[in-house]
Amino acid sequence: MPVTTTISAAKQLAQLRRAIANQDKALLQVLKKRQVLQTKIAKLKAKQQVPVVQQQHWQAAQIKRLKTAAQLQLDLQFIEQLFQLIHRQSIKKQAAVIAELNS
Repeated sequence: MPVTTTISAAKQLAQLRRAIANQDKALLQVLKKRQVLQTKIAKLKAKQQVPVVQQQHWQAAQIKRLKTAAQLQLDLQFIEQLFQLIHRQSIKKQAAVIAELNS
């Protein structure tokens, strides 16, 4: 294999990896914004005495997410698992915020 091809491929790989790193950073920023919103929701739920988990809302939101994921041709099983993990963390965070407010 010619050296120029290898160098060119290495440059392309480095560029693609930088692009992924930028997308990962953007994803983390979105998760941080989501966490801020979770805290606001938890405070409102505490004030209004609304339970942390609202199953009907969760199910409706999950259906919408999976529909969007299908339209984007994403792996539905992965997206479902990802949002279940995000939801579990949201519940944990909201419960902690509410417990702190009630103490």
